[in-house]
Amino acid sequence: MNPVAATDNTHTAAKIAAALGRSRTAIRQALAAVAPASHRIVAGNLAPAWPFLSLPLAMRNEIEARAIAQGYRNAEHRLTEPEALWQPPVSLAQCGQEAIDKAAKRRAVLFAFLESKDAPDRSRAQLGAAIAAEHQKQFGYPITAKSALKLFDRAIERDRNREDWQRLEIYADDLPGRKPGPGKPIQTPEYDHAALADAVKTMQNPAKPSAEDREFIYDAAFRHFEALNEANPGQTAPVKRSLMRYLFAAVNLSKSRESLERTFNARYIQWIAGDRCPSALADRRRINSGNFRRPDFTVDAEKIRDTAILHGGNESLAHRLLWQRGELSPEFCQHYAFDPRRDKSRVPAAIRNAITPEVEMCGPLHRGPWEARMRGPSIQRDWSAVQPGQWFSADDVTWNSYFWYRDETGELQITRGECLLFIDLRTGYPLDFLLIAGKYNGEHIRRAILRVHDLHGLPEKGFLFENGVWKSRLITGETKTNLVHWRDAERGLRDYGLGMQLRHARTPRAKTIEGLLHILQDRQRSEPGFVGFNERLENMERVQDIIGRCKRGKEDPRTHFLSQEQWRDRISQCLNEYLADPQNGKMLDGQTPAELWAKRQPLKKLPDDARYILATHRVRVKVRQEGIILKIRGKRLAFYNEQTGALIGRDVFAFYNLEQPDLLTVSNLDRTGFFTVKNHTLPAMSATKEQFAAVNKDRAGHMKLAKEIHGNIRHPQAAIVPPDTDIITAPDIAALGEFHNAEMQRFQQEQSATTAKLRKIHRAASESGLVLTGPVRNPDQVLAGIDLEREARAAIEAERQAAKKDAIP
Repeated sequence: MNPVAATDNTHTAAKIAAALGRSRTAIRQALAAVAPASHRIVAGNLAPAWPFLSLPLAMRNEIEARAIAQGYRNAEHRLTEPEALWQPPVSLAQCGQEAIDKAAKRRAVLFAFLESKDAPDRSRAQLGAAIAAEHQKQFGYPITAKSALKLFDRAIERDRNREDWQRLEIYADDLPGRKPGPGKPIQTPEYDHAALADAVKTMQNPAKPSAEDREFIYDAAFRHFEALNEANPGQTAPVKRSLMRYLFAAVNLSKSRESLERTFNARYIQWIAGDRCPSALADRRRINSGNFRRPDFTVDAEKIRDTAILHGGNESLAHRLLWQRGELSPEFCQHYAFDPRRDKSRVPAAIRNAITPEVEMCGPLHRGPWEARMRGPSIQRDWSAVQPGQWFSADDVTWNSYFWYRDETGELQITRGECLLFIDLRTGYPLDFLLIAGKYNGEHIRRAILRVHDLHGLPEKGFLFENGVWKSRLITGETKTNLVHWRDAERGLRDYGLGMQLRHARTPRAKTIEGLLHILQDRQRSEPGFVGFNERLENMERVQDIIGRCKRGKEDPRTHFLSQEQWRDRISQCLNEYLADPQNGKMLDGQTPAELWAKRQPLKKLPDDARYILATHRVRVKVRQEGIILKIRGKRLAFYNEQTGALIGRDVFAFYNLEQPDLLTVSNLDRTGFFTVKNHTLPAMSATKEQFAAVNKDRAGHMKLAKEIHGNIRHPQAAIVPPDTDIITAPDIAALGEFHNAEMQRFQQEQSATTAKLRKIHRAASESGLVLTGPVRNPDQVLAGIDLEREARAAIEAERQAAKKDAIP
């Protein structure tokens, strides 16, 4: 290849090295894969040359940035401009002896490394360490390897590829100390920096800028610098000096103006190489440091994460267990030293930060699907379409205060009991409540529904309950053996124009009544017997001690607790106070429950002859040889009489009232042929002859038809069962209700008469001074006996008084 003329637009490695401040050897190694376009004769030797556009992009950007920073128009101007001998800003002739001696020592440090042919083969770290060690010998104080490399690179840049390493000027400081004497200051014009001032005003604290502030202000300064250069061509140096003075005064970026200018030049080159993006100015020293170059421990971190999830989120325990079992990799254990004797709960911060979000994320799932569902997103509801009186809701609550009562045996009981509370779903208006000394069941719920009906009426659309007891057979029904009454209640209500539904909340968040219960419990903090919102955690030992003393007879319960009746009145008072209290939630929006409840439509009630639809529980049962056997309130009850005997082996409907379960109303499956039958349960050891006679009469009646058939004696049956039909009309329902109510009233009157006689016996015995022992078997005979004994005692007393009068002299 023939050498080309000097006017050819190609550049030798020496020119490119001078523009970049590197050695020719380094440039040739960097361009080894790029074929030269021509060759030039330099100092009598043939040297390869490359066009500027054939250079790597990163190299072109760096030359461009350095050229502008040095006052050239662009990179081509820097490469084509004849290379002049570099001169310091202050000639050595004007410098003091101290500056000259310092330059000479620095030449002694760097000369051997600059002239050495193996310098490019060393790593930068090795070269910097060797220069720093030599600097320690010459100057007597250490410098870092990074600072040593800066001195090395600066000498190469100033030499401009002449390799004249003996020239003292290339080792001098940027601003060496001048000789003493008057000097003439450099006059620099000032430029308008208003655009940069606006950027400075956006900084939170210019006196102490953060890393993000530095990136922002340098980016703004570089753009402002280029705008000023474009507006003032050929004035790059004065523009930069003016800009440095403004930046040094406006923002605390450096300790001196000289160091600010050096940083400005270095970061400007970095900014140009990064396509003038602010991200190119990010301080990556910590990211690129060796402290962040650790091995990949993803597998070990996943083991710790999985073990922590299985141990309830305890990351420290998971790390310690895996370390003890030897399941962590040797590299992990070597990289992260662990001494359980000094800190057994220690987990490397990098590992903990990496796994903690995932451990917390999986915690609810590990505890169970219900917990995960409760911790997950909730469905928001719009209540604007729900009106007062359309839906009623109910829930059970155990209040936080104890009350006392006496059970059937007269023994003192102190308990918190359970309470069923019914409210209007839209307004939160308390409709009624039922305070229960023990545990509630489905029967209590049905009784409460009946009470709400009697007080207010039925909801327009239905009830919203929870699951559990609120979804028992007594409420929702069973489809196999017992057809429970609630389904028929819905059908019966429709006969009266009441289409009531029964729904169940699937999650606690779906029950708006929970908020009301919390409000009411807050109001009861000062009540007697209060034990807090969590008795186990708050550990009310004082209350438990008082309960024990009351049960042992050492304290009067009335001095510490309310009775069941008093506590019922206090709950009612709290509910009345809540009615007049404005609520700020989305349900009431500042209104009181009473105000919004008053806007409801009138509620409907059942007529008296249809009230049994809610009050009565219906069971389909087969009449057995033993009679009709039902289990009510946990007790096995037997019902039989002459009419049940005629239905042995047949399916019938048995209706029992929740308020009086000892009396059954029985009908065939067509709901015709109604009759009533009593429960026959006698005292184990104190039943009277009259009671046995009544029971035996019904037993004989129940077995009568079977005996007649067995003895081939034909008699008409006691009850006729018409053909089955499923059609139910309102008149049929009314007839059943009238009959059922009349029989129940007669049964209650009989019981009331017996109770009145017993009360009269006890009053007469008390007046006569008699003590009754054992049960009263015949009330009429006992009353007659008391009257005879009273007359006999009166006669004896009269004779005694007469004898006493005769004995007086």
